[in-house]
Amino acid sequence: MHAMHSPCSAARTLASATVALALLTSCAIGSRSVAKEKLNELPAESSSQTEAQGPITDGTSAVNGMVGIRPGARVTDSFIQQLLEVDSSLTSFIGAPEAYDATIVIALAAEAARTDAPRRIAEQLRSVTEGGTACVSYRRCRNWILKNADADYDGISGQLSFVPSGTVREFQFTKLQFNKSGGIEEAGSLAVNSDEDEVTKAPNLDLGTWAQPDGVLTLGTLLPQVEPNSDRARAALAGVTLAVRQINEEFGTLGNKVVLLPDASGDGTPGSTQAAANTLVDLGADAVIGGTDAAVTEVALPVISGIAGRLFISPVDPAPQPAERHHGLFFRCSVPPTIEGLVLGRLALAEGFVRPALLIANNAESLQLVTPFSTAITEGGGSIAGQAIIDPAASNTQAIADMLAAGPDAVVIIGNSKVATAAVLELLNAEAGARLPILGSAGTMTRDFAQAVGSTR
Repeated sequence: MHAMHSPCSAARTLASATVALALLTSCAIGSRSVAKEKLNELPAESSSQTEAQGPITDGTSAVNGMVGIRPGARVTDSFIQQLLEVDSSLTSFIGAPEAYDATIVIALAAEAARTDAPRRIAEQLRSVTEGGTACVSYRRCRNWILKNADADYDGISGQLSFVPSGTVREFQFTKLQFNKSGGIEEAGSLAVNSDEDEVTKAPNLDLGTWAQPDGVLTLGTLLPQVEPNSDRARAALAGVTLAVRQINEEFGTLGNKVVLLPDASGDGTPGSTQAAANTLVDLGADAVIGGTDAAVTEVALPVISGIAGRLFISPVDPAPQPAERHHGLFFRCSVPPTIEGLVLGRLALAEGFVRPALLIANNAESLQLVTPFSTAITEGGGSIAGQAIIDPAASNTQAIADMLAAGPDAVVIIGNSKVATAAVLELLNAEAGARLPILGSAGTMTRDFAQAVGSTR
């Protein structure tokens, strides 16, 4: 895979230590619903050494130079090592920072509310994540709260601050690049504000059932480990487990150890999800961290929040839900597909590509990225050369041949590691495809993908 070529002169290189908004707007990108952007070059040593050590030890990785994005701030080696102590089989860490932070802010909000009553915790979630003294650990934030001072928790996933609609105020991304060993290096960071319309919607907290407090913060998880979100679910579960472990090693919450109920999320089918939600309510969960996609959340949310009045925070599923399903008890830490698609499109333009082609997984989450990606490209003066759906269980030779015939200047893969593997192996077999730069959505930028594609030899 060859280095990126840049027809847009203002975006040829990322040589400076700090590259501001001009880098992403130099190709006349429209602002649309994204209010603030900033792309900062990170020094090489800031990359996680754990992730930078790839599976292709002879330095001939076929994905060397591929660029993509990952939601969330930089993931440190320390955090990765702690996650691996919880689950040594993790190969992707997407979802873990958000799940970890969701757990921490629930505990901090409980301390601020002086109760484990879910509605009181929900009322405090915003106050412990904005406007106070910045703090980056449970211990320090808790100390401020116990002194009746405002705390502003800035977590592993970035500057976490909830708007009234339940989503976070600012989404952070990390720019990633595969190296010669198939390892992942961090090459930049980007912060994007929430859509303004989202900020203005504030559900009513006064409806529904009040769950009774008992002085012990009890948490549950609803993270079915099934495709296409199994990697994210496992990473999120590790993040929750790690956070609870660290909270209890400190002081606990409300003078007691936090209880984490055993995960019994089921297989993601509606019947299994509803049974799991009912079980969490019956076992006394004050808050649930979960929802791997809209289908799971739509089934679980009315049970957990709408009927039982428990707090529900999703670290993985970004889809908004009608207020009547949750009465203001639903919060989301993950990036909506509309934002990820726009950021990926603007990254492509910043790398200098004005005629990319898309290879897309045939699932709802991936397909939702296509329109905002295309919007970013066209508003930047470019065009989409073509697109094709990739089926990892079938031959995609003809679809890729048709796409290459359109003469793209880069290929963008939107999907997961299995789809990316199928697409890249087909590209490498095509002479024109082997020469094209490749970019990837968050789900493609994994060690599993680099290992599956293998070497250029």
